[in-house]
Amino acid sequence: STSSRPRRAVPRRAVPGQSRTARRMLATSRRPTSVAWCRMLGLAHCSAVAATAATRPTLLVSFATDKASVTMARALLSSAGSWALADAHAEAGAARAGSALWRAVRDHGPPVYLWQLDDSPVHADHLDAEFAALDGCELPAEVLFLSRHVSIAGTASLCVHPVGNPRAELPADFGGRAGVCVPPAPRLAALYRLLCEEAKVEALARKASGSAEPFDFEPSFEATHHGPLLEQSPCAFLEIGSDESRWGRDDAGQLWARVLSRALGLGERAAEAPSWSELSDEQRAAATVVLVLGGGHYMSAAGDLARGSRSVYIGHMLASYSFDFRGDTDGPSWRSALDSAVAGTCAAYPGAGRIRALTAKKAFGAEKTSLLASHLELQHGIQLAASKAEMLKLLQ
Repeated sequence: STSSRPRRAVPRRAVPGQSRTARRMLATSRRPTSVAWCRMLGLAHCSAVAATAATRPTLLVSFATDKASVTMARALLSSAGSWALADAHAEAGAARAGSALWRAVRDHGPPVYLWQLDDSPVHADHLDAEFAALDGCELPAEVLFLSRHVSIAGTASLCVHPVGNPRAELPADFGGRAGVCVPPAPRLAALYRLLCEEAKVEALARKASGSAEPFDFEPSFEATHHGPLLEQSPCAFLEIGSDESRWGRDDAGQLWARVLSRALGLGERAAEAPSWSELSDEQRAAATVVLVLGGGHYMSAAGDLARGSRSVYIGHMLASYSFDFRGDTDGPSWRSALDSAVAGTCAAYPGAGRIRALTAKKAFGAEKTSLLASHLELQHGIQLAASKAEMLKLLQ
């Protein structure tokens, strides 16, 4: 579906490398639909994302090979409402040896499943289609992967990030497909906000009780990276980091269980973060989606936006290393990385009122920032803000 905002004139001129479809869209001053952009970029797996339904389930996925993932799944099953083995449990085990499929027991909202796999995220390509093929199951509205986070610094962290491999010229060593950014889970911003709230409450409670062990985990947005590649469902990774001493921390797992209980409405709770497919046309039209471009791997600017407004949704977040400005116009370059991020984001948010982009003022320099702004405007009708102050003006 197309954006509900008024159509805005865009320059009626050809851009080198533009397809005939893109030129026709620009000539008619029509903003491309999410599905059209996916097709133009060859992202067939995005083509049906717009066909959402309010009853589609949310799928949580954990991996037996991942210590943090096991910690998070254990906390969910023990303290996030009641769970029962799903009707398709036996079939799921046959499809993925050693797996278990649980369904949250509740009398409100779309279904929520937890699929425990004896596998790893690297081997989870097309998992949404596998789940939909199970008897009685539907294509997930979102897939949320529970996982560990690894960093050399070993900092205690709770991370959220979109999925994809923006650079087409680099191998996809950790799942997915080179050059493809999978649609990001629309709950990204809400999950991060709730994560910050729960982490603050936990830290204050520890301090007030005089606990000798402070809660030192820091919430963080990470840039888009690694796989898997899903067929149609938007997805995100939810993580505990950043070394083995923290992956098994029960307090971190329990915090994630509280966040997901609030977001999804587990147990007796009402969902504080309904899926995009549950929102009305009016609610979607009132939303602003922001892509974040440039900067380091940890996206503090995206975090500031997410905490600052509940009407802001976060799309793909591409660090500076995702852009290769050395490539020519015919080969993989910064343009293909940017186009893939835009396509995935648009596919995840059909009917969004506004889609904007934000870059840090010093991330690329004036010349490269101008190239990004021009490409976004001409090819996608998206305005780029070069600072958080400029973004606030665009959000007004």
